[in-house]
Amino acid sequence: MKYNKCIVVFIVLVVLVLPVAIVEAERPKRPPSPVEVVKVVEMQLEEPVTLIGTVETEQHSRVATEIAGLVLELLYKEGDFVKKGDVLARLKKELLEIELREARAALKEGMARLEFAESQTIRYQDLYEKEVVPIEELQESISERNAWAERVFQYKAKIERFDYDIDNMEIKSPFSGYIVAKHTEIGEWLVKGAAVYELINLDSAYVLVNVPEHIAVTLQRNDEARIRFDAFGDLAVSGHVIAVIPQSSKTARTLPVKIGFPNKDRKIKNGLFSRVTLVTGTKTASNFVPKDAVVEIDGKKFIFTIKDNTAAPIPVKTGISHDNLMEVIGPVKAGMDVIVRGNERVMPGQAVKVVK
Repeated sequence: MKYNKCIVVFIVLVVLVLPVAIVEAERPKRPPSPVEVVKVVEMQLEEPVTLIGTVETEQHSRVATEIAGLVLELLYKEGDFVKKGDVLARLKKELLEIELREARAALKEGMARLEFAESQTIRYQDLYEKEVVPIEELQESISERNAWAERVFQYKAKIERFDYDIDNMEIKSPFSGYIVAKHTEIGEWLVKGAAVYELINLDSAYVLVNVPEHIAVTLQRNDEARIRFDAFGDLAVSGHVIAVIPQSSKTARTLPVKIGFPNKDRKIKNGLFSRVTLVTGTKTASNFVPKDAVVEIDGKKFIFTIKDNTAAPIPVKTGISHDNLMEVIGPVKAGMDVIVRGNERVMPGQAVKVVK
């Protein structure tokens, strides 16, 4: 009886499993994915050194008033972007306008008196030549004419000054940039030279880094640099040396170096922490692959090599770049084949076929 039950179970298993096996056997296998490979190359490059720096700006101004006065309007707040020539604030100007009207009236009177004095001088000149008046009266008329001419000059200068002061009751932006601080409030009295706003131009941003003396003395203007900003994760930009300031720190024995970089989109802000990589002149061997060979999976970087005709990922870290090559740090050896085309679509363990 037990023998018969075993036969029945065996027959059932055959009936259930055999069709599945036949289907699997008949199902076409996925063809190997075509890829192109290149070899890892070892290169002798100057050894880099990474130093800590801070973003600063060439144009950083406390915008001040040239004229003392009462604050009537403040047109911007911190964080606003302004263009060169934009009016930032206005001071009360009514008193100056009154004084300007007085000066214009005085000028009008002075012009009239000067005209009369000139006519008197001509008259006395004629009388003196006819020996009707003594020379003292002629000299007195000339002196009166000269005095009024001087007063007219002074009135004109006062009017120019009042016009200038009234124009400067509107405080304008000296360059395009961002408002980073406000130093007054509406209703406050400002003395001449008092700050109204603080303004920075991010287009002129650079990184200031203190470089050890033995490295700084080897740097030249336009030497290349690589800058990373921690605030933006892996963001790295190319830069160059714009100045080596010839003033060494007596305690740290470093020289301040300015590193310029493009910032037209104004993404990099003033004061940001940065890491600057410079070359030291010392040669060191490193492994390089084309930049296209490096892929990112779940935030980690890999290169793919081929093992037993399948794609095998190798975790790496990237270093400096050189032309179209990227330094890779990890279990990588020179001469190793790495996938440079097709790596964006292969999966670990997937069958591959080298086509080039």
